[in-house]
Amino acid sequence: MSEKRDSYIFYRSFYEAMEDLNDSDQLTIYRTISIYALEGKEPEISGFPKAIFSLIKPILEANRKRWENGNKGGRPKNQKGTEEEPNENQELTKTKATETKPKANKDKELDKDKNKDDKLFVPPTLDEVTAYIKENNLNVTPGTFFECYSGSQWIDKNGKTVKNWKLKAQTWSKKADNKGEYNRVEASNCIDLGAGEFIVDGKRCYGNRNHPVQIPDGMSPRPSLQYCLDRENHKWIIQ
Repeated sequence: MSEKRDSYIFYRSFYEAMEDLNDSDQLTIYRTISIYALEGKEPEISGFPKAIFSLIKPILEANRKRWENGNKGGRPKNQKGTEEEPNENQELTKTKATETKPKANKDKELDKDKNKDDKLFVPPTLDEVTAYIKENNLNVTPGTFFECYSGSQWIDKNGKTVKNWKLKAQTWSKKADNKGEYNRVEASNCIDLGAGEFIVDGKRCYGNRNHPVQIPDGMSPRPSLQYCLDRENHKWIIQ
């Protein structure tokens, strides 16, 4: 009978990716993570929880593989196929090794997991953010998202370094959907939205949503939230 796994590592990055979701979606993702990590089975889920889990799954797979490999070891056997018994002089030494080795292996595994989770974060470019948001049809304005985190050196609202910006983008999209906002890049007519831009009646706008400022056709995406429209010269200028 195969050995069952009794525990798994739950990283802070998992928690941070889900903290802004509603209770139902959080419960679905927590349950999916637990079943996959402990049983190796992936429940049928859909929608936003599925998108979040797809980004978490590779980390769970790597940890489970290490756990499975750790269970393949065993005590050496003699030529007769039976386990060797320690002699009187070896007994104390081998007993010590038996007591300390599992702890050493466990500490080593935890260190590896910690190093993986704390891997140096490489900030994405605006083009990378825009491409990811377009490919996944997220309800996020690329420029606004990029400006928010790049301006704070990729530190989130809790003062923590962002470890997975794609999960953050997924969370932004879910919150915008829940609020009834529309920030998607209009890929069908090749409209790229800049920082703080949104669509009203098919036109790019920025500013207050109740009193939006319409952006003329042909204008480049707004570079950042610090820029405003110079209609006379048809360009963006810093406020």
